[in-house]
Amino acid sequence: MAVAALPATGTPMSEINSLAVLVQPDAASRILDWHWLRAGSQVSANTGHIAATLCVLAEHVGLPPSSMAEIRAIARKAKPKKRSRMTEKNERRLAQLNEEVAFAKTMHLGEHLMRLARAAKARGDTLSAAWLASTATAVTILLRCPLRMETLHALRLGSKLTTLGNGKGIYSHLLVKGHRTENNQPVRWRLHAATIRVLKEFLDDFRPLLPTSSGPFLFPGRDHPDQSRAPGGSRALQQGRSRESDRQSQAAHRQALGHQLMQPDLVAAFITAFNAELKLL
Repeated sequence: MAVAALPATGTPMSEINSLAVLVQPDAASRILDWHWLRAGSQVSANTGHIAATLCVLAEHVGLPPSSMAEIRAIARKAKPKKRSRMTEKNERRLAQLNEEVAFAKTMHLGEHLMRLARAAKARGDTLSAAWLASTATAVTILLRCPLRMETLHALRLGSKLTTLGNGKGIYSHLLVKGHRTENNQPVRWRLHAATIRVLKEFLDDFRPLLPTSSGPFLFPGRDHPDQSRAPGGSRALQQGRSRESDRQSQAAHRQALGHQLMQPDLVAAFITAFNAELKLL
């Protein structure tokens, strides 16, 4: 993105022959000004990221102290102020939960999706049922244990999901290492009874139906058991599944959301993030 700004502001491509060109104070100023204008004449997360990158590059190429000081001063102007509140988009999503009916439906969405999975399995559509049940399980966990999506994808049976010696072979706790949390502190959650029920049903009745169920991940990749469900963790997610499979999955999820929420934006965000290849809205 930084390189694109220079030709657009008059620098011939033939002159952009090293990283040092990008971090000369005049060039850095034009780069950030160009992206500032593209952002509607305001600083944004994007201008902030570019400014931070230019500072790193400037240190890497070894600019003299005086030039480094100029780059840092330019970069400070391009960085947005730290947020003291959540984004408007997230506020709109959470505002839906001020309605008691929407809140109740959201809290029971996992169980609702699991009922749809049972129905799909009864019809003989076992693969769609298994994927739908995995989404039900993911939503149920997220509603009780607020995880980063990458942490959810990385959950492994027996390590991050554990019985903690309950003697019953039932997963009862979720363990998250410090490097995967916002405050770098490890977390141990005792799973809610409703979460345990959904999780157990998924593990007993649906996960074995997945073609990659032999792997260690709670949500295994679509084409390899040793890869997680995370986007990029499975080649099938990068290349895309068959169109017919996508249509079936999207139809099932739209049906689920249509019955569950009049304004499905919040929960659709959960499901879209978990099933990154689906476009629900």
